[in-house]
Amino acid sequence: MRNERGITLVESLAALTILSIIGVIIWNVFFQGYNFSKNAASKNMMQQEANIIIAHLNRIHQTAVSYKISIPENGTIEITVNERNHSTRKVLFKNSQLLFQINKIGKIDPKNDDIDLIITIKDKNNPDNFVEVETLLYRLKGGGS
Repeated sequence: MRNERGITLVESLAALTILSIIGVIIWNVFFQGYNFSKNAASKNMMQQEANIIIAHLNRIHQTAVSYKISIPENGTIEITVNERNHSTRKVLFKNSQLLFQINKIGKIDPKNDDIDLIITIKDKNNPDNFVEVETLLYRLKGGGS
């Protein structure tokens, strides 16, 4: 009888195949989790950006005489505000990673208009990842203004 020590080629190929399958599964699970985490962080950033825009628009809507919302081709939000002292200022919201959309474009008279507003923010790198926020801009009626 011979003394057989070591492993055969078939045994080593079987072990290598099993390790490769396990490695591919672990690799896919890791990157799937990484992509999910990246999309969730991006969505969180877009939600925060929408909240900032809404806060500014609320302040403008309640204090300005009138304002105009426009979205130039580069996807930024540009608001031209006519103040009570007859001055005009521009407010810009831009982010190189995001595209902004608003359902109300044009001149707005806050004295007469309550506005249902929908803001959509999309990730430029992943258009399927977006946030849509609905809000109501209003001004208290019957006050001293």
